[in-house]
Amino acid sequence: MLEFLLIILIGSLLVESIVEIISKSGVFLPFREWLANKKNPFLVFISDMMNCPFCLSVWAGWFVAIVLNITIPLIGQGVVWGVVSYFLSGLLLHKIANVIHDIHDRIVYSYDKPDNVSEDQENKQEKITKL
Repeated sequence: MLEFLLIILIGSLLVESIVEIISKSGVFLPFREWLANKKNPFLVFISDMMNCPFCLSVWAGWFVAIVLNITIPLIGQGVVWGVVSYFLSGLLLHKIANVIHDIHDRIVYSYDKPDNVSEDQENKQEKITKL
């Protein structure tokens, strides 16, 4: 069990690293800019993914789950359960990577939620209830 948790932690750190390098580093900036000017639907999709760290972390999570063969033990066997296990494992890696990213930002950049977030949420909730 401890080995499984360690693999999940390492996988999540890999996802976070992949996302940071692809979506924010200068290394991929020329490629991101090149993709931004393309009209091909597939290249537009890739560009959108590279410029959305949250979106990219989902795909990176699935990639890392497959490469590291990380699966959540499920009841059931067969191809369908295997695919579901990889799917859920990728989402788990994605979510843990997001938590790692949030903790990192709070520590390194002293990031904290703005005071007006709760007010904005209340305003949105009021608009929804009026509908």
